[in-house]
Amino acid sequence: MMHKAWFWCAASLALLASSEVEAATRLKHVVNIQIGQDGKLDEHTRMVVRLDGASDLEDWSRFPILISENRTLTSVDASVVKPDGKRVVLGRKDQDTKEVTGGGSLHDSWRYHVLSFRELTLGAKLEINYRLEIEPYYPADRVSLAFDEPVEQLRVAIQGGGAGWRWRLDGPAEGFDIVEAAGGVTVTASDLPAVEASDWGPRGADPMLRFGWGDDASWSGVGRWYTDLLQSVPRSSTPVRGLSQELIAGIDDPRQRLEALLAYVRKKVRYVAVEVGIGGFKPSPPEEVLARKWGDCKDKSLLLIDLLQEAGIEAHPALIYSGRRNRIDDLFPSLQFNHLIVAVPASEVSYEADEPVNNGFFFVDPTQTRGSARWLQPADQDQHALVIHDGSATLARTAIRQQLERRSLVVNVEITPEGDAVGKAGLRLSGQTAAPWLAQIESEPIERTAEDALAAFGSLLPGIAVDKVAWNSDEASVPTVNMMADLTYRRMLRSGARSFKVPSLMSTPEPQVMTDRQVPVVVPPHLTETIWRIRLPEGSCLPREQKQEVENQVGTFRQTVTMGEEGSITIHRRTELRQRWIEPELFPALEELALAEHRANRRRIRLECEAESAEVKGEQVLETSVLVSG
Repeated sequence: MMHKAWFWCAASLALLASSEVEAATRLKHVVNIQIGQDGKLDEHTRMVVRLDGASDLEDWSRFPILISENRTLTSVDASVVKPDGKRVVLGRKDQDTKEVTGGGSLHDSWRYHVLSFRELTLGAKLEINYRLEIEPYYPADRVSLAFDEPVEQLRVAIQGGGAGWRWRLDGPAEGFDIVEAAGGVTVTASDLPAVEASDWGPRGADPMLRFGWGDDASWSGVGRWYTDLLQSVPRSSTPVRGLSQELIAGIDDPRQRLEALLAYVRKKVRYVAVEVGIGGFKPSPPEEVLARKWGDCKDKSLLLIDLLQEAGIEAHPALIYSGRRNRIDDLFPSLQFNHLIVAVPASEVSYEADEPVNNGFFFVDPTQTRGSARWLQPADQDQHALVIHDGSATLARTAIRQQLERRSLVVNVEITPEGDAVGKAGLRLSGQTAAPWLAQIESEPIERTAEDALAAFGSLLPGIAVDKVAWNSDEASVPTVNMMADLTYRRMLRSGARSFKVPSLMSTPEPQVMTDRQVPVVVPPHLTETIWRIRLPEGSCLPREQKQEVENQVGTFRQTVTMGEEGSITIHRRTELRQRWIEPELFPALEELALAEHRANRRRIRLECEAESAEVKGEQVLETSVLVSG
């Protein structure tokens, strides 16, 4: 993973999130940024935070300031003003530097300068004042305008932009006053609410002030910057050339060559990141990566590109922002990316319609450890990708392949004369949801996997007893796990009852999530399917056949109820979401899907006897009897 500037690591975000929470109030937050003629930034931050809740005493006991090789802390002072007005100034013993670790990295240049506040009390105010000298690797930066706690006064001022100065407010602009000046901008606001977390909300969609300078403010300019960086990396080595020829020996088909070379980099080159300074962007030489058998995303990608080129297959680096709930601001060219994958021109290899091809490129991620080239992990799907080629760049978009991210629940039961349903349930997972199960099957005791599989069935089939679980797996093309279990659904059809309910997998948020919402809804690409095959006792009443379908720009929901031989019923529900990032203008379409899916899951299937049906005449039969009832 590339960490510098916008290349955040998971550990960084986790520490920041844990140290700033909702209960406190930011009485003042001021940021002044001066852009120097040499492109360096002088960033001065001042804040006053009041501790209003009991949890603040622990959550604000430490405050981290992010530093790195190109972010130097030049001054810092902090103090606590107690409710009685007494001021306690932090000394040297109250400050420390902590390394950021995790995310597969052995070492990188991120650090935290941590301020430790002791003996805090409710009503106390923290005053924090610090200055950073920042040397951006690319002439652009950003300042967040949103916080986990309410802000009474906010002011962000930037000046000194000079040639090529540009800025953009990304996200909701309501509540902000903006004053432009030559080479600068000032944003102020009062009484800003805290950012509310949402399970369906995006990360990084809160208001963000982006700014940049320099003469080449285009995506092609970003591409030229990265091309220049790659020029200093030694390429085309004899060991890489020899390995490529060895791996493709006897293989003439370009697609098969791609699969063979990709499999080698995924399986034989371990993901480990050692990133210092510009190494957050610049790959290691492919020969070096090959010799040591490890590297990060950019190391593995450049090695694969060289292997492919030695095999006669054109391939290019593709910068993306990988994440289930992230995307870049495509209207502000800059280094917003955190991941590097490989783009192969689609004309170079054969491919099927459901494979990760879009905008003329076949996208593959060498950091994945499972599946073939057919499967691109969901975090990489439906993302902007800056494909670096011919000294420039093309801003493309990776494909979304929700049909490969599939969850299928199939239940086959027979209802006894007492009304109990007895039979088997099968759960088929493919794509990203299968990957952790495959890892567990490989590494955990069989008893632990059995326990977790039973728990999975229990959560999907509440109130239904499951037992005797078994499973099998396949990851040759797309990671896949099949789990099976015996089940008993007590009193599914009670004596004299004329309806029953069948739980199903769900894909969409509750419809009320879209009410008065201003930010996008983000859902991982996937397809869910639930099938219940039910055999009723002889002489039972039956439901009428039905078909319900909702299809729009966002996706599709279908439900059918069909009759089979000897009193059997099949209930089939299927939801497919074709977009990951859903803007407010598409909320009506998403709400339409969500209403259909959630209503179908809540309603009961109604049984009808012939004698009852005969009493109802005309078209009213179709209107009142065919659909499931509440």
